[in-house]
Amino acid sequence: ALVLTAAVKDLTSYTIPNWISAALLALFIPVALAVGLPWEVMAQHALIGGIALLLGVGMFALNWMGGGDAKLFSAAALWIGLSGLPMFLFW
Repeated sequence: ALVLTAAVKDLTSYTIPNWISAALLALFIPVALAVGLPWEVMAQHALIGGIALLLGVGMFALNWMGGGDAKLFSAAALWIGLSGLPMFLFW
């Protein structure tokens, strides 16, 4: 729902509010704990999110994407993890 909200906001105003990315980040740990995700896997997701943030900052610096897009890219990568990363990057 948050990613769809970001998409609608981006389509209508060309901005993605920071609260959407922040909410995605804040909800990850409670949801991961609720579904029983092991700590090692949670750390792997965090690493992927951090790498995605670095890539997003680089793309922002090159004017390839906006700042909101870079933050949303990182927050979404956190949730997707390693198994879904190839398709996420492809699309």
